[in-house]
Amino acid sequence: MTAARSKLDSFFVWLNRFNAIGIGIALVCLIVVGSAALYSRFQEPPSEYFGDNNHKLGPYAGEEIQTASGPVAAYGIGNLHDGLVSINSPNLSLTHLASGRKRLVLPKDGKKRIIRFETIKSTPDLAKPFARAYVALAVEAADKADGKIELFVGTLPDLDQVSVARDLFAVDLATLYGSDKLAIIIWPKPDQAQLVTIDLGTLRIQDTEAIPLPLPQSAKAADGAGQAVRRATDAAPANHFEF
Repeated sequence: MTAARSKLDSFFVWLNRFNAIGIGIALVCLIVVGSAALYSRFQEPPSEYFGDNNHKLGPYAGEEIQTASGPVAAYGIGNLHDGLVSINSPNLSLTHLASGRKRLVLPKDGKKRIIRFETIKSTPDLAKPFARAYVALAVEAADKADGKIELFVGTLPDLDQVSVARDLFAVDLATLYGSDKLAIIIWPKPDQAQLVTIDLGTLRIQDTEAIPLPLPQSAKAADGAGQAVRRATDAAPANHFEF
């Protein structure tokens, strides 16, 4: 009787040990799974989930612009194309998440549309260059891409903006010098180019200088083989420069 009871007591002892081990394993699993879920929830979503097909917003698509004080969300109409939502969008909405500042690049009346939008990054020698400004080229909504251009320059992340010039034929090489000086070439006339320097702190034009240009040939010239070459035109050059 005593031996049987001893065996029964041993059975319950082992049973309690197995139960304790099982409960311990279950608690560890719950802690691991819960921690993983919390970590995943509070992590920044990867860029592919920002305004793409996994995050549909009707006709809108989004792009993240990195600035020195946090991201600016740019929303436009159309699909993402190589990360540039602005290519097919007639207007853009910009929102700085940290400050809550927001604006449309163009008025809501739809009289104009954007044909080009580029961010201008800080000097490339920095380990992680941030967008400091943006340049937007707009034309009348009914015009084609080669219509008269209005040039807008804005600051990031402040989202202050100014119209620099209107009725332009072309705009080339917007370049940032230091942290607050933007230089850009504009073509007010087909045969006239100017170098404009803008103070990003005040968004005022600091300087405007005429760029010397060669005179266009009025007659056909011949190359070394005696073949006629293309006649020079009076039109400003197409924008082959990257901002």
